[in-house]
Amino acid sequence: QVLTEHTDRVTGLALVGASTLASVSWDLTLRLWQLDAAFDTGAAAGATHASTHVIQNAHDDYILSVAFSPELGQIASSSADQGVKLWDVRCDTDSSPVDADGEMCVPEGKRGKRCCGVLLGHTSDVSCVKWSEPLALWVTSSEDRTVRLWNRGGVQVGEYRPP
Repeated sequence: QVLTEHTDRVTGLALVGASTLASVSWDLTLRLWQLDAAFDTGAAAGATHASTHVIQNAHDDYILSVAFSPELGQIASSSADQGVKLWDVRCDTDSSPVDADGEMCVPEGKRGKRCCGVLLGHTSDVSCVKWSEPLALWVTSSEDRTVRLWNRGGVQVGEYRPP
């Protein structure tokens, strides 16, 4: 099966639990795919598979990375808009109309996820986000040449900057 709904380059993937894949793209969308349905062995070769959840305009600029925290039940997406958004995987949202102003929306026939936090502090593109299970921290890196640590409440608790 081919996952084809993104309209620009796919820049990040994260497994969300055992059977869901999160993908992010330069098309400013965050999509969730059910892997058990996507890789149904009875499907025709080359068949496409639809995402189950879509957030359009999830960020204001290219989305560069995605990660998952099983402890928090959150997906994090990082962007060239200098921010990281946190999405509650346990909280579905209904479709919302496409906004001409580029506001976050969920297309007709899809579900979304609730934005439950934003990590702000970087001064340039946030190129990567990861969850550190042993430390229970979000870790971000940026083109501002910093690595930042964030607690589960979204508060920055550390910063590393090269000399």
